[in-house]
Amino acid sequence: MSNYKIFEELDNLKNDYVNNQIQIVDGLYFSQYRTIKMCEFYSNSTYLKSRVSRFGDKIDTKNKDGLGRDKPFYNIVNFRVTVSKTATELDIKDINIVADNESDWIRAMFLNKEVYKWMKESNFSLTLNKMGYTRAKYGGYVVKKTIEENKKGKDVLKIDVVEWKNLFTNQVDIMKNPIVELHYMSPVTIKSKDGVWYNVDDVLKANKKAKERSSNIHVYEITGEFPKSLYLEAEGKESNDTDQFEFSLQKYFIAEVEGQKFKLYCEELKGDITDTYGYLPWETMSGRDLGKGVIEDSEEAQVWTNDAVINENNAMNLAGRVGIKTNSKKLGNNILEHDHGKIYELANGEDMNSFNLAPSALGNFQNQIDKWKVQADNVTSSFESATGEQPPSGTPYSTTALLNSVATKPFDYRREEWGIHLTEIFENWVVPHIISNLYKGHTLRSEYSDDELKIIDESIHTKNHNSFAKELALMGKLPSQEEVIGVQTSVDGELQKYNKTRFIEFTKGYFDNVKAGVSIITSGEQKNKSAVMQSLSTVLDTVIKSYNPNTGKFGVLEDPKLSKIFGTIVEMSQSGISPISLGLGGSPKSMAPTAPAPSQEQPSPVQAESSEPLKSY
Repeated sequence: MSNYKIFEELDNLKNDYVNNQIQIVDGLYFSQYRTIKMCEFYSNSTYLKSRVSRFGDKIDTKNKDGLGRDKPFYNIVNFRVTVSKTATELDIKDINIVADNESDWIRAMFLNKEVYKWMKESNFSLTLNKMGYTRAKYGGYVVKKTIEENKKGKDVLKIDVVEWKNLFTNQVDIMKNPIVELHYMSPVTIKSKDGVWYNVDDVLKANKKAKERSSNIHVYEITGEFPKSLYLEAEGKESNDTDQFEFSLQKYFIAEVEGQKFKLYCEELKGDITDTYGYLPWETMSGRDLGKGVIEDSEEAQVWTNDAVINENNAMNLAGRVGIKTNSKKLGNNILEHDHGKIYELANGEDMNSFNLAPSALGNFQNQIDKWKVQADNVTSSFESATGEQPPSGTPYSTTALLNSVATKPFDYRREEWGIHLTEIFENWVVPHIISNLYKGHTLRSEYSDDELKIIDESIHTKNHNSFAKELALMGKLPSQEEVIGVQTSVDGELQKYNKTRFIEFTKGYFDNVKAGVSIITSGEQKNKSAVMQSLSTVLDTVIKSYNPNTGKFGVLEDPKLSKIFGTIVEMSQSGISPISLGLGGSPKSMAPTAPAPSQEQPSPVQAESSEPLKSY
């Protein structure tokens, strides 16, 4: 096998991550590898053997003390991670696409339907849960975008949270440097890549001959910017001096079996690394890129809580022992060997008494534990009001509400940050992929409200009328009123068979400018029921006040200018009401323009074949 330079790059990236620490300021060092390892150990209630260097700790999986006795581990971090994850959680119902102006309401409606469908099919709720938990636990999350082809030959978008224990990244700037991801692949999985990856059989043969044959082979995925000469060498091509100083985004898959490396795959990518990976920290820290998570914040409290618990346990072991002192040489024996009710005969001047080994500080250990609990509560905002613990009896509701509001403020900030990052993910990854699929002939199948159906069906009638008129125009005829009504009646009859469901295909270009007009609200304001109810009440009050008894109509819904402003307010309020459901969707012309004459038909964003009007609209 060839020894490519990318193999050396891989070793350097791994060694730098595992063995080197960065200096934040003079005398203050940080190791991302050690921090991730500490989070894994503490979340599994396992001690790190040494804390002196805060780096390169040896594993002590037996949890034993110096005398070989079991050490108790009083875990105070896991529930705090759960509290932080729960307090900042987002759900797929919190992700909406809203239009910035009236002309985009209908397109936003269609995208909302398809985005929601994708989130349900891809179990994005589970992905959100893992993102929230990973970010709080380790100090950040890394997500990865992949496009896979399903059994029907269509591209499927997947967004996964990468395990930190399988990552090797730059400790100062994660997203501007190569990212190495370790995969554990079975021989069957690697064999399935034959024809796409190189040297598959060589990897399987090497694993079979290995002294310690593994059921999972280490495969490293490397994504980052490297000199073009590196890629050309891996492809077996010649490079010149200029190629050493020109960089490109490259991806490699490299298998490793007992130190021997095999090139499996390589390619040059367009764009940058943010097209594949995304990263969001929990609490941003200066001088390093991994944020400070809940477990790292609680590390000191966890260490000294365990110290107090261990000392308390040792003291209890002593306090529970009974000692007997005597000056009689005949009784110098183990008291446990004597039977109950035994009578001791003592000579003159001899005595026998018990003595207590309980230390005087036994009652103070709990005070130490309580002090460290307060410290952990303060740094992680895990107060009783945030954990759901009931306040003391008689506490006024207003006081409880104030405490809850103050306790959740830090979590509101974290959730807002998460919402901003999710907005970027959906705008850069999800929405473009969905639009691309819609342009490729993917049919949007969904149910709609009566008001939404009115707009959609009018567009369908427009398209069918235009198609029918075009056919007659080619024959030199014009459609009569009776023929137009006949076509509309026929289509109405077919549409009724599908109740409120429609199957829609979109012409290419329909969503081309929608990105600039659509924002994604994921900051969780709608979690506050009182805020939602206030928005609904305001909307209702505004509509009622605009009622004109002379016309029997509501001015805010009828007046074009007012309805446009009101519709935008409703859309941005996140009250759960769509402007279209209030009849503010605008004319069907905003969706499919009516042709002024059969010979001047304009392209419609909703496409329908006149011969099969229900299979594609």
